[in-house]
Amino acid sequence: DYPADLLRFLWPSSDDFSEVSFNLQETDYEALNATMYHLGYQHNLLDDRLSVGGRVKFFQGIQHAYIERFENRIEGQTDRMLVETDVLIRTGGVASLVDGNNTDIGSLLFPSNSGLGFDIGAVYSISPKWELSASVINIGRIRFNENLRQYVSKGTYEFTGLEYDPNEGDLSSDRLLDELDSIFGVVEEDGVAYSRALPMEAYASVTHKFNHVHSLSATYHLRYWNGEGFHDAGVSYLGRYGNTFHLVLGYNLINGTWNNISTGFAFNMGGFQWHLLSDNVYGLFYPGRTHTANIRTGFSFRFGRKRLEERAAKINAETSPVQAVPEAQSDESDS
Repeated sequence: DYPADLLRFLWPSSDDFSEVSFNLQETDYEALNATMYHLGYQHNLLDDRLSVGGRVKFFQGIQHAYIERFENRIEGQTDRMLVETDVLIRTGGVASLVDGNNTDIGSLLFPSNSGLGFDIGAVYSISPKWELSASVINIGRIRFNENLRQYVSKGTYEFTGLEYDPNEGDLSSDRLLDELDSIFGVVEEDGVAYSRALPMEAYASVTHKFNHVHSLSATYHLRYWNGEGFHDAGVSYLGRYGNTFHLVLGYNLINGTWNNISTGFAFNMGGFQWHLLSDNVYGLFYPGRTHTANIRTGFSFRFGRKRLEERAAKINAETSPVQAVPEAQSDESDS
């Protein structure tokens, strides 16, 4: 969710602070930039009606930042606010970027911050028209022990809000952070190694297939992050337009709000696959009017025996001058 109270605290709408009411205790954020390598396995059972699979993932954490502690007490007076803080923000892989010492490309792309994750899932075909599926992803942790820095603010400070003059140009993130550092006495310290759990997610869905192209699904989604669960639900349409292009359109309940329209697509170009998905397209274009927005993209390379067999069969079918003729069924029986 957007930090409404935090924004009102930074830019208060009144010069009289005697009746201010801000709740900043639940301010919680985390950002992760990582490279992931994965290896998966899938097996079919019950005459191919049940498919189970799993995946092991190796992560290299390139940059990471999160709020470890955000304790504060705000006392409003007529002309100011007295703010008592106890804040700790931890980062990994960020210090070299902030200091401008990011010339070691190898260290940036292949850091020693690493971890393992696991995905498991299953799909069961009740009938040719109905299908059940369930999965749990991102079971694991990443440990950060390189390029560490933490930011600490502990004390009591006077605050009347941030000033912004449009004539002085845009309020850049560097300028905003410099002002907050000076007001709340933020101290930079060498960080200590730490580990963080991956944001685990669980899915359960039921799908009805109208035909080989069009299908409709109802999905429940649980996101578990920082010791708290977030429950989402929605309906979605999936169009399989050939083996190359898949389209997804959906309408979702996310964080208690219904105005979330999702869309996405996937391109399957044989050995190379690419997907782009968003759970709230409206929020991407109007961030000030929404609570949450998420966009994901990725690509993968497909290898394996089945892939080679499919490619060989396709080449044979395209190049063979004679098409195979099915054998005729005989009505004779042995006597």
